[in-house]
Amino acid sequence: MPGQYRGWFNALFWASVAITEEGPFKAILGYETVKDENGREMHKSLGNAIWAKEALEKIGADPLRLTFCLHDPDKELWFGWNTPKDAITALNVLWNLGQLLIEVKQIKKNKSANLIDKWIISRLNTTIKETTQSLEKFKPHLAAKTIVSFWLDELSRGYIQFIRERLGEQDKEALSTFFEVYLNLIKLCSPMIPFITELIYQNLKEKFGLKQESIHLCEWPKYDEKMIDEKLEQEMSVMRQIIEKIMAARAEVKINVRWPLAAAEVSGIEILNNELQELIKKQCNLKKIIFKKSKEKEISVKLDTKMSDELEAEGFAREIARRVQEARKKASLRVGDKIELVLQLNKKIASLLEKFEQTDYIEQKTNAVKFEIADLKKEIKGYKNKAEDKIRDDAIVIFFNKINS
Repeated sequence: MPGQYRGWFNALFWASVAITEEGPFKAILGYETVKDENGREMHKSLGNAIWAKEALEKIGADPLRLTFCLHDPDKELWFGWNTPKDAITALNVLWNLGQLLIEVKQIKKNKSANLIDKWIISRLNTTIKETTQSLEKFKPHLAAKTIVSFWLDELSRGYIQFIRERLGEQDKEALSTFFEVYLNLIKLCSPMIPFITELIYQNLKEKFGLKQESIHLCEWPKYDEKMIDEKLEQEMSVMRQIIEKIMAARAEVKINVRWPLAAAEVSGIEILNNELQELIKKQCNLKKIIFKKSKEKEISVKLDTKMSDELEAEGFAREIARRVQEARKKASLRVGDKIELVLQLNKKIASLLEKFEQTDYIEQKTNAVKFEIADLKKEIKGYKNKAEDKIRDDAIVIFFNKINS
């Protein structure tokens, strides 16, 4: 690219000034040299040249475009067949987010008072603001990084995880918020990855009757300063760090999040408000969260891993519900399909579930209208679907039939 500045662009400039007395451009954004993945210049004689047509056919236009957009123009791009793999992964996540909306029957605009919804709307407006400013300053790599970070970290790993149950319940406010965020997101992405965003837009247009014929005819999103809540964004950032620490501590002691814990002690941070504490407890499956004063500035957590009978009963119920849901999926049942369910369990698990009234939870989560717990030795007949599994080395057998309405 330096050679282009000295040669082609310089020649254009002086020719334009000589003929029109005006420069042909106000600014130029150019990229450094593209080399192979080992930092060598690409040459046909070296056998390391990757031709554009071949790359487009094997990788696709949008992954290549996103790879270049994410790269700092000041630095050389070392390109090989594996270079765009992160871009491909990110695009798959973006596509899958859209598929969540396509599965929804209807979406109506609803203003939400929910804290999580307010947070993601705030983050959307902050993202629009930062992206717009980066592009105006001729820094497309910063704009691209801002957008990709938003959909990977905050929308996919953050917001969607927080609202998963609400989506399953077809919560109007959650659906409306998700749709608003996602639609503006793909508008932001469209100049960088025009093909996948157009396909996503056309799918949404067909499903929900969007007015514009193409995403490339839509206006660039505008941010609203009134919707940006910096205090909430900071609090949510801290809350997500705490959740990450707790989940890492769970992984360390090999206790899955489906098994509830009595408490987690958090130090190195000021006490969060009750609403955020409830979100942490729900996300991390805790009964209690304790904030402990500490001189240390780094967040640390300590788990209470003692498992009472009641906590164990809840854990078995969650694990069983998940196993049944997996069996339903393999049997190609839809979310709303009702079933009659029989679980063969050992006496220990059956006793815990009944003693601490966890059977209602299983019925609700599996959409079971008829539900029975049977001994492992009992012969079960008349059920089309059967699945065998183990939970903590305890055998369970699942039998179910779809109930035709």
